[in-house]
Amino acid sequence: MENPKATLLMRLCDLLPENPTIVEIGSARSLIEDPTDGWSTVYLGRRAATFYSVDNSAEVMAIAQRVLSREGVHCMLIHGDGAEVLTTWDWDQPIHLLYLDSSNNPYDTFLQAKAGRRNMSPGGIIVIDDVQPIGANWFGKGTLAIPFLIQNGWTCTIEPTLWQDGNCWAMAWLRRQ
Repeated sequence: MENPKATLLMRLCDLLPENPTIVEIGSARSLIEDPTDGWSTVYLGRRAATFYSVDNSAEVMAIAQRVLSREGVHCMLIHGDGAEVLTTWDWDQPIHLLYLDSSNNPYDTFLQAKAGRRNMSPGGIIVIDDVQPIGANWFGKGTLAIPFLIQNGWTCTIEPTLWQDGNCWAMAWLRRQ
């Protein structure tokens, strides 16, 4: 089964230096791979030298732990609010890729992007999932974060990841200039 979200994430990982540090906000929510989910926790974990996955749901953390154990992926799972963890965690190395896919609330994603950008490596990449229109939010989860990052010197590329049943899913990836 082709997983278009995972394909885009792996292409972005190819842009990273060797032994990257990757942080994901929003862990695996399913025990099986689904093209609309992307299963980013597994794919990113396989590509990172150091990998953190953060989620505020104990239930999701338990699912992620089962999936990672079964798939043989090493990951530091952190139970907590994404923006708070990005703000308060003592990062001993810069983040090369930050993947934001937890809350459907654009304000939560904005807070995560704002907090995470301070810890990014030069040339670091922030990826925001589900930036297709959702209700009144034209850029979905990225409605507030994308303009903020662009105004602060980041370039933005939005790519469709999946067309299914007349719906289009998309991801944005932003890179510091």
